[in-house]
Amino acid sequence: MSSVLDLLIEMKDKSELALDLAYAALLLEDKELARTVERIEEKLNSTRDEIGKLCLQSRPSPQEAESLVSVVNMANITERISDAAMDIARMVLRDHKKHPVLEEALLREGMTVFRHRVRSGAGKTLGALELYKITGTHVLGLKRGDEWHAWPASLEMTLRQGDELLVMTTIAGRKQVEKTA
Repeated sequence: MSSVLDLLIEMKDKSELALDLAYAALLLEDKELARTVERIEEKLNSTRDEIGKLCLQSRPSPQEAESLVSVVNMANITERISDAAMDIARMVLRDHKKHPVLEEALLREGMTVFRHRVRSGAGKTLGALELYKITGTHVLGLKRGDEWHAWPASLEMTLRQGDELLVMTTIAGRKQVEKTA
C-alpha cells in the first residue's frame, strides 16, 4: 500500500499546484500555464485510475475493502479539484476577458503574481534562499524544463540557471525575489 500512499501524496501536491497555476494563468492571462494545468489534470485522471486498480489488486478482506473505499474516494475528490482547476484554465484557453473584479478577488491588495527566471539563486535550494521569509512571498511552483514542481517538494531542489519560479508576493517582495533568485 505504500505505492498507493505515494500516489495519493502526488495527487494532493499536483492538484494544489494545478489550482495555483490555474489562478496564475487567469491573473496573467497566460495560455502556457493554462495548458500545463490541462496536462496535470490528465495525469491526475490516470493516477486516480491507477489507485483504484491497486486497491482492487490488493484483494482486500471485507473489512479492508471498507477502509479502502475512503482511499478511492479521496483519489476521486482530489481529481475533482484538478477538474475545477481545468475549468479555470479553460477561461484563459478560450480567451475569456479577465474582469478587474477577478484580480481583486484572487489577490490581496498590494500583491502580485509573476514568473521569474532563476539567475543569481542558481546552485542553491529554494529552502536556502528563504524566499518565504520575505513578507508575503509564496513560491507557487518551480518549472524545470517542461515540468512544474509543487511546493514544498521544490524546496529541496537545487536551482539551476533558467529554472522558472511562479511567485506571489508584494511589490517590494518582487524586487527582493528578483535580486535573490
